[in-house]
Formats: sequence, C-alpha cells, structure tokens
Amino acid sequence: MSLLPITLFGDKILRKKTSKVTEVDNKTIELIKNMFDTMRNANGVGLAANQVNADKQIFVIDISGVKDMMRTNL
Repeated sequence: MSLLPITLFGDKILRKKTSKVTEVDNKTIELIKNMFDTMRNANGVGLAANQVNADKQIFVIDISGVKDMMRTNL
C-alpha cells in the first residue's frame, strides 16, 4: 500500500463532478486500499477519491472509533 497526496481546500478537483464506478477491478481495489491507508495516516474518519486526485465516485469511512465509544457507553 502507499500513501496518496491529499488535495487541499480550494483545488478545482474538489468541485468537479466525479465519474461513476462501473467496474471494480484490481486498480480500483488498490485505490481503495491506498485511500484507507492515507485516511488513517491523516487521522481521518472519511476520505473521498477526489480528495486524493482520483476522478471516481468512491468514499471510504472508518467508524471503528464510534463503535468503540458505543461499547464503553453501554
């Protein structure tokens, strides 16, 4: 896996309509894995593909922190 550069606020790609994913191939799976690594490295909970300069309608999210919080409050 590798870390991807995160696009900064104001970049035009963040306002561009992204492309639908019509086929999940190895390249798409690799992008998703890299997005998870990038998100976790930045201590984030969610990341959209256009934030890493990929023109795809993909979003990853990690809610494990919420799940852990709910366990401690029960």
